[in-house]
Amino acid sequence: REGLENPVPFHAVDAQGRAERLLIDGAEAPAMTFWNLDVEAGVLGSAAYRQEMAERSASAIRRWLSLADLGRAGFADEQGGWRALRPADIAILVRGRAEAEAIRSALAARRLASVYLSDRDSVFDSQEAIDLLHWLRA
Repeated sequence: REGLENPVPFHAVDAQGRAERLLIDGAEAPAMTFWNLDVEAGVLGSAAYRQEMAERSASAIRRWLSLADLGRAGFADEQGGWRALRPADIAILVRGRAEAEAIRSALAARRLASVYLSDRDSVFDSQEAIDLLHWLRA
């Protein structure tokens, strides 16, 4: 429906952005990093792939936090302020419990605590998803 008849009108907005920039060893870091694993020997099983990527991720995080302890990884703002990178600044997106367990194990091996924020197999099982479905059907 158009105009005033639309009970859920679309209002375009612009993101504000952030005032600070993440710097690692003096270089601006990307907001998100995607990795893939090159396998020279051919096929790699899913469990081995999951473990290798978890190990690489945990090693990178350990490195960043070690650099933060040395004042070489953190957030710089426009006024020249600085705040060291903290574990709470880092999020790792996983597809499920198996990936979460692999990354938690790899982080623990490097003495890094972690929190898995999902207690459901699917976001679609959440009360919010059910409420949204009812709202969309109305």
